[in-house]
Amino acid sequence: MVTEIISKKISKNIIDRTLVIVLAHPNDDHKTNLLNECLNGISFPKLLSCNYTPTKETQDMCDWVLYVKENPILFYEDFSKYDMMLSRWHIDENGERINLPHKFDNAYAVSHLIQNALAYAKYLKKDIIHVVNYDFAITDDILLENTLEIIDNDLIVYTCPPHTFNNLACSTAFFSGKIKTLDSFFNQWGNMDEYYWYKHHGHFLEEKFYNYMKMISVRIKENTLDELGNKCKIGRHAIVADFVYD
Repeated sequence: MVTEIISKKISKNIIDRTLVIVLAHPNDDHKTNLLNECLNGISFPKLLSCNYTPTKETQDMCDWVLYVKENPILFYEDFSKYDMMLSRWHIDENGERINLPHKFDNAYAVSHLIQNALAYAKYLKKDIIHVVNYDFAITDDILLENTLEIIDNDLIVYTCPPHTFNNLACSTAFFSGKIKTLDSFFNQWGNMDEYYWYKHHGHFLEEKFYNYMKMISVRIKENTLDELGNKCKIGRHAIVADFVYD
């Protein structure tokens, strides 16, 4: 049920057009607890898009659950098929930069969860979408603010700190947009091959998404991840400045 504070500030018509899509792969207790915390903090209509079976408790916290058994992860041994090598780096105790190759990349799997959820959102006749990763504790106040602002915009994003990636990028763990805007990006790829060979805007989903949207000149309201982190708890993977690719 939508909270009283929301119902006073926003019309039922807008609420009925709005959907929060929560992404998750809740394959252990820790992820399940984070997911339940995320869901519990959201009063807007919400759809869980996942590729691991959620618990009954988790399902009861959602309005809709969309489960697919496929989890199309690209593993390290297959990186070379797409002429890529993803890694993270840190400075060791001797002041030396150490590169550590990623064991896998789940960007296409995430994109696929969003693609499936958008298709269902259209079936539900929604047109304002908020996408939230399970480890972001997004509040109703933030969702309300974005819902009101998206009326005059096409997309609201949170940009990554400078030098996080080789190209400009924004978080794909939380963003808001109109479904017709999001559709054009997430429905470009029919399979993993098409996704990983699409490198016009970068290797990472965060780069591809941000630079594609800038290219098509939609109305974008930009905030920063730091600003978002001051308002709510955000996932550990969002606070990075150490991705590189070859």
